[in-house]
Amino acid sequence: MGDRWDTVDHDENAARASQPSDLKHFHGWHGDMVRVRGTVANDIAQHFWLQWNDPAPLSTPYNYLFPLSPFPLTLPTIDSANPPGNLTAQLLRTLSCEGAANGLYSTFAPQGEYSYLDGFTKMVENAKEYIYLEDQFVFYEEITSVVAKALPNVEVSATHSHTHTLTHTPRCAGWPA
Repeated sequence: MGDRWDTVDHDENAARASQPSDLKHFHGWHGDMVRVRGTVANDIAQHFWLQWNDPAPLSTPYNYLFPLSPFPLTLPTIDSANPPGNLTAQLLRTLSCEGAANGLYSTFAPQGEYSYLDGFTKMVENAKEYIYLEDQFVFYEEITSVVAKALPNVEVSATHSHTHTLTHTPRCAGWPA
């Protein structure tokens, strides 16, 4: 499985081993590919365009390595009467308030945005039988507290993140069976 240090030889073990692996400092890396069509594809394109065209300069050395030239946004028209698929999808994102305070996202999220956390919270709170999470950021306090509050209402919760797999049942989490 590839990660941020992956090469064609798949041999970057020293770089991987040099990174903190405890839960407080763990920054997992997980990659999936999907094909997205319709209005959510336009939402993703617009999000990419907004970040690429953000007027805040990149920090050194990235400004030299990746000189970004703004480009116009051109999106295809979506025929709402004849959508390209049968699933409903919503784009959720996190744009940190720390980044916003440092001048990032000034034209589209000047205070940051946490729609991902809001959507995640709503999903877990509405769970009826089980929760299965496969996410690189499931060990942050905001996330673990939402899952912990939901445990009395579900039979099992399985959490997987790169190098950690946790399975919780109400019994092992301290609730009577």
